[in-house]
Amino acid sequence: MKKNVKVFSLILAALFTVAMTGCSKKISGWTNDYEAAKKYAAKEGKNIFLFFSGDDWDEQGATFKTNVANTDEFISTIGKDYVLVNLDFSQDEYSAADVDQDKATKDEKKKAEAVTKKYDKLERIATLYNVQSYPSIYLTTPEGYVIANIPFDSTITTTADYALKVTEKSEDVEKFTALARAVTSAKKLDRVKAIDELYEATDQNYSGLMSDLMREVPALDKDNETGLVGKYEMQVAYLDAIEKAKNGDSDAASQIFVDACEKGHFDNETKQEAYYTAAYVLAASGNMNYEKMLDLLQKAYDADPQSDHAEEITRTTEAVKSMQAQEEAQKATEGPAAEQDSTADSATTDQTTK
Repeated sequence: MKKNVKVFSLILAALFTVAMTGCSKKISGWTNDYEAAKKYAAKEGKNIFLFFSGDDWDEQGATFKTNVANTDEFISTIGKDYVLVNLDFSQDEYSAADVDQDKATKDEKKKAEAVTKKYDKLERIATLYNVQSYPSIYLTTPEGYVIANIPFDSTITTTADYALKVTEKSEDVEKFTALARAVTSAKKLDRVKAIDELYEATDQNYSGLMSDLMREVPALDKDNETGLVGKYEMQVAYLDAIEKAKNGDSDAASQIFVDACEKGHFDNETKQEAYYTAAYVLAASGNMNYEKMLDLLQKAYDADPQSDHAEEITRTTEAVKSMQAQEEAQKATEGPAAEQDSTADSATTDQTTK
């Protein structure tokens, strides 16, 4: 049973994909328009240098921007091969969204709404890129797929030194870019295989960015000739469960994995993973439907009794049974007391009435 923990850790993530269509405006220097940058990068055949910053609270990032990133030398050197994108999370601007709705003017409310919308969008992007610290820097394809993450190094204070750091990634960039282009040019089953190669080359921390491609696989290979349909139905199940769990609907999130099993494309290992995950989603959310959990755990066990995870599933099943028994015992204990309290309350009410 695969442990897609990194994929599922994206559970609060919102899906964010942008169509690569329409006109693209010319971009020179840095831009904060993520969507326009992707279109322009595709048109120019360039990759993207994606920089997450927080100018008014992240001193390291602000210093790097002033001394290195915003210099003409950096823009002409790195910008020669990459479209430069800076997504900034400064708090001064965001504070404009915090207005008193009863006292604010119409213009203040309008500005607050625009700022909120902008930052919601930025936060969705940052979530997809699994941004853990600021500043964070990524090299991506025009579609936004992550080629490499470049850890921030405060000791690098010149464009020349930074250019060397980017050059160190050249081999990775070349290989990954070729895989991404293969997806673009391939058709039908060849496209499915190309998607799979790109997916396997992608760090799982950033696989959610490929949701658009994952969803294509079942439609491209309706007869499962590649044997890959189940693999991507499972990944899509994780992504769809993200939305349900984010909205607090654990039952729906759990059911997504059950429905995926019933499509018939899962091998025993994946089916076991799906049923186990369905049970886990319920337990992790505090859902007390023990009968449903036990049913799902039994299905997980039955899917592959000889697997390395069968013993773990058995232990989990016993733990759930124990919790169920404790709850039933507590209810049985509380039952008579609750009934006596109810009778006492009724008697008090009658006495008061009299």
